Amino acid sequence: MAPNKWISSTKSLQRPLRLMDQCKSVMVTISHPSGQPNIHIYVHDMEVLSLEDKQIILAQVSRMLRLTDEDEKMVTEFQELYSHAKKEGFGRIFRSPSIFEDSVKSLLLCHTTWQRTLDMAKSLCELQLLFTRSTRKKPLGKTNLQNNEIENFPNSKEVLEIGETNMKKHGFTLYRSSIGCVGDKVLIKVKDAEKSEEWAGPNDPTPLLTLVSKLGLNVHHRKQEQFSFIHQ
Repeated sequence: MAPNKWISSTKSLQRPLRLMDQCKSVMVTISHPSGQPNIHIYVHDMEVLSLEDKQIILAQVSRMLRLTDEDEKMVTEFQELYSHAKKEGFGRIFRSPSIFEDSVKSLLLCHTTWQRTLDMAKSLCELQLLFTRSTRKKPLGKTNLQNNEIENFPNSKEVLEIGETNMKKHGFTLYRSSIGCVGDKVLIKVKDAEKSEEWAGPNDPTPLLTLVSKLGLNVHHRKQEQFSFIHQ
């Protein structure tokens, strides 16, 4: 479902992730090469990433793949109850980078066909880019333009900026379009919730960060899990 894209030839997942300012996004490819103990995160079209941007990307990937200590505990408990899961190596359910995206996508699944759900998710990503362009206050340089021309799933602020009227124009039914027309108090709660551990995962899901070079970051997790973080 948009903006996720599974590339079967390389067994990798490609999608945009947000940087620290929550306005700009970068395209990343996530893979786990056969025979290697580490997860690879490749950041496209970026010459430099700040440590803060690296950490927020890692936090999003950790949430998507359920790599936090709490997730590990739940997987272990599940596999103890269901030995076949442990034998086959499964037990984690894929998530979005934020609980807001998960929640909206759950709404898109209700009372419709799977294809219609896919179409609506894609439409929201297109609307996000459209309204990101329309709210720019000044011209962007070449590098910034490239970084901002990425369709991403809208966050709560962007959904509200899109608004109910525009969502209806793009084919959303009444109760789905209403996600862009909540009151100020609800918006405040959504914003606060997105910042909480329940919504975004622990603030520091990567206990040991080792800067290896200007090319990236290795993050060592409990039980020998490791990220290889590479950008270009």
